[in-house]
Amino acid sequence: MPGLFFLGYAHRLTVRDIALQHVAALAHSRGVLDTQELANELNVPRPDADRILRAAIREGHARGAFEAEGRFVALTAPRCPSCGQAVRRAPPQDSCPACRAAIAR
Repeated sequence: MPGLFFLGYAHRLTVRDIALQHVAALAHSRGVLDTQELANELNVPRPDADRILRAAIREGHARGAFEAEGRFVALTAPRCPSCGQAVRRAPPQDSCPACRAAIAR
């Protein structure tokens, strides 16, 4: 019986890691991600999406930080050439949300 318990436990850990990797890939592909967007994508409440994304960061799957507005900004997010504000990678932005400078793609 202990072997079956361990097998089930290992399976749950694997599934959890895959889910956190998926969330991290989504966050990095967008560059800047609002937790409500993530909640819509995962079809979960916003507090759950926030908790999942924070777990992905804490466990090293995602690299970045939350801004004061509650948006996640990946370390690899593109930056505005004028003011340095992080901008979305997907869908792409034509202008910086902070200074309105044009962003070349």
